[in-house]
Amino acid sequence: MLDMSIWDLYEQKQETFTLNEIRSVTQQLLVAFEALKGIGIIHTDLKPDNVMLVNHKSQPFRIKLIDFGLALPASEAEVGMEMQPIPFRAPEVTLGLPITEAIDMWSLGCLLAAMYFGIWFFPGASTYDQMRAICQLLGQPKKTPARCWDKHWAVFYQGKGLDSRMGANDAISVQDGVWCPARMFKLGF
Repeated sequence: MLDMSIWDLYEQKQETFTLNEIRSVTQQLLVAFEALKGIGIIHTDLKPDNVMLVNHKSQPFRIKLIDFGLALPASEAEVGMEMQPIPFRAPEVTLGLPITEAIDMWSLGCLLAAMYFGIWFFPGASTYDQMRAICQLLGQPKKTPARCWDKHWAVFYQGKGLDSRMGANDAISVQDGVWCPARMFKLGF
């Protein structure tokens, strides 16, 4: 019996998870993702609501990964496909880079960080907000192929909410042949 999701438990506890609790969830999710990779499937929708606790009272932190409605064979993943909730979206999805099972590992890292710290590391109502947060925390990608921006640079220039946030220091610039908001390059990374 699936009792509740990790998100439901967090809301019920009103506190972050311990390292032992996170370790148990991590191990089980890694086993699940290893099995999915073995058959060439990308889940594409890992988030706290899709990690369910199984009979939590008698088997604490035994989990099941659910909601395979957006899962797809890795061989069918195409550059430019929109997938993953924004707080859990891998940069390669946003940047238009090749998509592999690795995007599920990014989502897993975001989930585990949220369980430990109790916050979304890369929140945002838009792709721009999410990429800005990633660049602020992790730095600008070192070698981003210019081709990845063919369709995606508009997200940053004309994207959801960017127009209203653009100031004098936020003009679009080119660095190493890549279009990107200038403020991403001024973070010192």
